[in-house]
Amino acid sequence: MLTDARGCLTSTPSSVSLQQYEQALELSLSYELDPLATIQKALDCDPTFAMGHCLRAGLAIMATDRGALPMLAQSTGAIEALGRRATDRERAHCAAARTWLQGDFAGAIQRYGDILLDHPHDLLALQIAHVGDFFLGASSMLRDRIAQ
Repeated sequence: MLTDARGCLTSTPSSVSLQQYEQALELSLSYELDPLATIQKALDCDPTFAMGHCLRAGLAIMATDRGALPMLAQSTGAIEALGRRATDRERAHCAAARTWLQGDFAGAIQRYGDILLDHPHDLLALQIAHVGDFFLGASSMLRDRIAQ
């Protein structure tokens, strides 16, 4: 298992996949190019990279497009199939994504926010929660979640 650039544990032993994850996350945060294509390269290299699937699921959620539901379902299913081989944080991401997939958008955003309580340096959880707060009109959380 390797840690990401912010010190969060991931389930991948592949430094190549982790490097591609970091690049895809950076692309997502900067709204540049195609983070989905980059994270797909990481998953092609290591199909059991749970955090890679978490990012892929997060991109589907932030797209807020029903056309992304199959990709979201595929990623959550892949993480769930890993069971305990995924870290607690990765399983929490999966649970949040599954909540969204079940139609509870506010509940999913709450779950992503909860991840930040245990893993305050989880940049993916912060981005998804922040985007969700924007869509929900939770203006105070746009400030307060980052302040936490």
